[in-house]
Amino acid sequence: MRKANLKIKDDFHDQITLGDIDHLRWARGYLIFTPLTFLAAVHFMNKMRESGGFSKHFRNMFQRARS
Repeated sequence: MRKANLKIKDDFHDQITLGDIDHLRWARGYLIFTPLTFLAAVHFMNKMRESGGFSKHFRNMFQRARS
């Protein structure tokens, strides 16, 4: 990402584009976003299971699927 700070000569420095840098930034964002989303989903599922709404929801869904 920082070509000027690199001390080692690399043959591919000239081939790095701004699009490549943008993709690296998006990837860093996904590395943070994905675990947080997973934790929120697990928390939501645990709350639904504790309140009994989770099992009721799936029971209703299966009854609708049968008919």
